[in-house]
Amino acid sequence: MGSRTQKSVRNITFSLGYQLVTLFSNFFMKTVLIKNLGIQYTGVSALFTDILTVLSVAELGFGTAVSYALYRPLYEKDDAQIAKLMRLYQKIYWIIFSVIVAAGIVCLIFLKYIVKDVPDIKENIHIIFIFFILKTAVSYLFVYKATLLEANQEKHIVSAVGIVVCILTAILEAVTVAVFKSYIGYLAVMVTMVIVQNVIISLVANHRYPMLKTECNESLSLHERKEIFKNVRALAIYKISGALQRGVDSVIISAMLGTSLVGFLSYYKMITNNVDSLFGQVFEAIKPSVGNLAASENSERQYTVFKKMCFLSFAIGNFISVSLITLLNPFITLWLGNSYLLGMDIVIILVADIYIITMVRPYESFRNANALFVQGKYRPAVMVILNIILSIGLADKWGLFGVLFATVAARVLTHVWYDPLLLYRKVFHKPFLQYIKMKIVYLLTVIFNCVLVYEICNIISFSNQWVEFFLKALLCVFIPNIVLIALFHNNDEFKELYAYAHELLKRICKKRNSKK
Repeated sequence: MGSRTQKSVRNITFSLGYQLVTLFSNFFMKTVLIKNLGIQYTGVSALFTDILTVLSVAELGFGTAVSYALYRPLYEKDDAQIAKLMRLYQKIYWIIFSVIVAAGIVCLIFLKYIVKDVPDIKENIHIIFIFFILKTAVSYLFVYKATLLEANQEKHIVSAVGIVVCILTAILEAVTVAVFKSYIGYLAVMVTMVIVQNVIISLVANHRYPMLKTECNESLSLHERKEIFKNVRALAIYKISGALQRGVDSVIISAMLGTSLVGFLSYYKMITNNVDSLFGQVFEAIKPSVGNLAASENSERQYTVFKKMCFLSFAIGNFISVSLITLLNPFITLWLGNSYLLGMDIVIILVADIYIITMVRPYESFRNANALFVQGKYRPAVMVILNIILSIGLADKWGLFGVLFATVAARVLTHVWYDPLLLYRKVFHKPFLQYIKMKIVYLLTVIFNCVLVYEICNIISFSNQWVEFFLKALLCVFIPNIVLIALFHNNDEFKELYAYAHELLKRICKKRNSKK
């Protein structure tokens, strides 16, 4: 395996570890909050998180633009250019910090219109919102140094720091809630630990890249700045639209259907979002390697890697979809009880959304790596406008299902086909029909697996619910993957991914044997 592949595998391993720790700490803290402070806090927390997600549009895509700008100087080891880029990035992010704080304060004025049916909690809702503003704002203070590590295929360092801080944060938050019964104290710990994590990553980056500690008096040329800001203008539409897409559902549900329903949905969203983030780390870890690939290889080589990533996203999407369709409601029952269950229609539409998100990740990586920021820049804006119009229209007719259906429909009508079409025309120079055929085959396989496993698991019944759940989980692991292997074992992408996995296992075994 080449060094690019080795770095990707290492980044994936640490990223998955970080996401697993985050996943378990989220479940742990959610349970601690419910048991000690009550369920009322979860709806407010979910709503404020989504509102602040919308405010994060102040970043405007500078991170992606600078990451792209860093790929070539990192590949060429051009320290002077790296230092100039990081100096610009630092200035921009201090401005972003200020803008988020100012925008958050403005949002306080309109908070009473957004939070419908304020939950019965003792803390002032405005003070709670201020803490959420601070959490979002301070996360941008040193993030530019984390971006440098990630762009240089060293995301494992960022993930390793994240694992340690996440565990420590969960312990401190749990003690604060369980012992002192203080939600404000919980929020104070959350904000403090975000600062601690960023400071540690900053110190690590300074140690690994000495040019960050020296004063850089040189600036980027006018042409270089124009190129970055041209990309940022296009990425801003992606960023704003993406944030609205993520946050608009909760705001519409809260305003039209009630804040309490946001709380019920938040349990499902927490599970689906964490599962999405867990497996999404695979593609996040690969992104810098894709950037390096685009900077050093031709379109044919890129296309070969792209097809492998598409198959990988299909395999992951296949497993996620089957597991969530089969296990999501049984898990909610075991965790919180039947009174927190939502209908199977909600589960299906949530799974459809996460499947689409998983399948689009490969071409998002290649679009960014090849700087296709300007082309199709209005596509995400069209998607979010469609989402808002359909959500408002369908909320009255179909309720919660209508709002979630609108999100899926907006993605299908825009994102699912346009971005890959752009790649096939501008980068790969291949017939787009090849892509369509591939995706149809993948989708039919997933639907077949979902129906098959769901129906088999419906037959299973044990007096012990945990035994029943784990047996169903085992079937979700084995059946869809056996079907996938049976159908695609002669597929070139499957063979190459299998070879990578086999080689990786051999290397791990050799290391263990050498230590003995």
